Amino acid sequence: MASARDQARDWFEHGVAEAWLHNYDPTLASRRIHAELSYEDDDGGESVTEFSWSARGALPVADDLALAYQLGWPVKWKDTGTERISGQGDLETRVGLIGRISPTLRYGSGLVSKFNTAAEDGLGDGVFQLRPVLALRWDAARRINLGINVEYTFTPRDEGSDDLSYLELKIPVALKLTEHWSAEATYKPRWNFLGDGDRHRLVLTATRNWGERKQFAWSISSELPLSDQSLDWKLGSGFTWYFR
Repeated sequence: MASARDQARDWFEHGVAEAWLHNYDPTLASRRIHAELSYEDDDGGESVTEFSWSARGALPVADDLALAYQLGWPVKWKDTGTERISGQGDLETRVGLIGRISPTLRYGSGLVSKFNTAAEDGLGDGVFQLRPVLALRWDAARRINLGINVEYTFTPRDEGSDDLSYLELKIPVALKLTEHWSAEATYKPRWNFLGDGDRHRLVLTATRNWGERKQFAWSISSELPLSDQSLDWKLGSGFTWYFR
C-alpha cells in the first residue's frame, strides 16, 4: 500500500496515464531533467543557437498543494552577421506553489528569476529580471487539456534604457493524439509597456513518449510570428527524462 506521502504527491508526479501531458503542463511538476537545442533566425540577419538544460522537482505541502522548483542554464552561439560570440547565457530559477482544485483543474503561482550571468553582452538581456507567473490548467476531456498563463516581466532595479516591463499571455491547447504522440498549440500575445508595442506568436509542439513508464520524451517545436516583428522563425528539439 502506498504511503500517505506517496498518495499526497501522486497528482503532480509523472505517471503513465498522464505522461503525454507532463511536457506541456506546468502544474504537473514531476521530477525531470530536460535538455533542448534551438535555433532562432530574425530578419536582421542575426541567428542564435542555444543549448539549455534544466532540472525540476516538487515537494508535497498538503494533499492538494506542492512546492515546485526549477533551475535552468543555457549556452548560446550568436551570429550577428559581422561577428560570432558564444558562451554561457543568463541563469534562470523558478519557485512557486502548484495546487489542485479538483482532479481535472489545477493552478500554479510562482516567481521566475533571471540573472545577468551571460559571458558576453549579446548572449543575455544584460539585466536582473523577475517574472511573476499565474497558470491554470483544465483537463477538458481525457485527451484535451486547456489553459492560460499570465506572466509579467520587469526589472526590480532601475536599469535605465535597459529596463523591462511587459505582460505576456500563453494560451495552450494540448491534445493526446495516440498512446505515444501528443501535440500542443500555444498562442502568445505580449504587450510591452515601455513603448515597443505588442507582438503575437504561435508555438506548435509535438511530443513522443516512450519507455516502460513512458518516462522519456522527445519533442520538436516551431515558433512563428503572427504580426510584424524581428523574428522570422524559431525551431527547437528537446529530450526529457522523468524520474521518481
